Amino acid sequence: PTPPATPTPTPQIPIPEPASLLLFGTGLAVFGAGFRRRHAKAKLAAQAANTKEA
Repeated sequence: PTPPATPTPTPQIPIPEPASLLLFGTGLAVFGAGFRRRHAKAKLAAQAANTKEA
């Protein structure tokens, strides 16, 4: 038997909708801001402890 002459369709890759991308980006920004804030607070506390000892 010969194969069919019609081409087989390739599967479509779903593209995320803009609202999902916006929500994901906002979550990353909030996470990054919290990390930065926590890191800065710890650094400030360490500097205060160093000046207190001196």
